[in-house]
This record gives sequence, C-alpha cells and structure tokens, in this order.
Amino acid sequence: LIAVAFLLAAAIVAEAARDDDFEFAQGLVQRKFYDLAKEEFQKIIDDSSRSADARANGELGLALLLKAQANDSKTDSKKTPEEVISLFEEAESRFDKFLSEYTNHPKRDQAKFEVGTLLWGKGDYLTKRIEKEPDKAEGYLKSAEAAFDAAIDLFTQVAEAVEEEVDRLLEDLDDSDPRVLDTEFVMKRARFFRAVSYYYKGLIYPKESEERRGVLSKAVEVIDEFVWDN
Repeated sequence: LIAVAFLLAAAIVAEAARDDDFEFAQGLVQRKFYDLAKEEFQKIIDDSSRSADARANGELGLALLLKAQANDSKTDSKKTPEEVISLFEEAESRFDKFLSEYTNHPKRDQAKFEVGTLLWGKGDYLTKRIEKEPDKAEGYLKSAEAAFDAAIDLFTQVAEAVEEEVDRLLEDLDDSDPRVLDTEFVMKRARFFRAVSYYYKGLIYPKESEERRGVLSKAVEVIDEFVWDN
C-alpha cells in the first residue's frame, strides 16, 4: 500500500511539474525571452508521454509566442519589412496548424480570436508601409486587404459561435450569472474587433476613392450597430 501511494504521489507531482513547464514557458514569453520559451513549448509538443490536451496547449502557446514576436518586430528598426511580414506569416501558419489539428479543442474560439488580432496587426503594419514605400504600395494594399478580410471573417465566426454558447447557458442560468456575463463579454469583444477591422480596412485605400468611401460607410454601419446593442 505504501508503494502504491508513493507511485500515485509521484505521478501527481510529475503532472504538476508538467503544468509548471507550460506556465514557465508563458512567463518567459511575457519577459520576452522568446528563444528560451520556444524551446520549452517545443519540449511540451514533442513529449509523447503527455496528454493530447497538454501538447495542444503547447502548440497554442508557441503560436502565441510567435504572435508576440511579430507584434514586437513592427517597432524594431533593425528588422526589414520582409522580415516583419515573414514573422506574421510564421505565426499565422502556426495558428493554422493548431486549428487544423485540434478541431474540438476548448480553446479553439480563443485561438481564432488571436489569429484575428494577429491579422489585424499585420494589416495595420502593411497600411503604414503603403505610405513609406509607394513603389510597393499595390502589393502592400492587396496583402492588407486580405489580412483585414480574414480578420473580419474570424471575428464573425467567434461571435456567432460564442452567441450559441450564451444561448445554451441561458437555458439553465439567469442572465446575471457570472458565467453568462463572462461569455457574453467574449462575444461582444469579437463583435467590437470586427467593427474596428472594417474601419482600419477602409484606411488602406487612397483618400477620396470609392473603395475607401464604401468600406468606411460599412464601418460606420457596423460600429453604429455595435453601439446600439451595447
């Protein structure tokens, strides 16, 4: 009995240590020790003895790390535009890997929202490059347009999915229940970023152009709708 108890305790301690590994890697990201954090997340991903959920969290953690790196690179004067864009694409690719491999993961909507904000950041960066590099303006505009369109689509997906979750919760809970309010906040946040994305998309087009006027008119419509609903 003592031997069995010891083995059970050892297993519990080992699992707790594994949870600490993930939190440790997240802490490294917050302190911008990206290379070390990347190693830690990769160890989690490569450890076949871990549960599928733990390894999936490692994948998501790595994608979030790459997103943080991409956002930091926007203000790094040592990085060329090509390097910055490459970092955004690497992060996007990693999120795509997570979403394609873990179709039923509980953090799937969170991951979609993170990709949406990643693409929003990429589109905003490309918009600024249009002014600074007019010779590459057409390519930057097309890439920014695609980024904002994809972001809008992802925010819409998240809002709709979470709205369904709110409806399910309301079958058993009062609308003032913290679980309902927290879930509603996630839905509202996605709708807010969707509205803002329309506005920033409008700014990529030349002033006084029909494209700019049309998208900004849509932005006004969507933002107005959000304000009235909230």
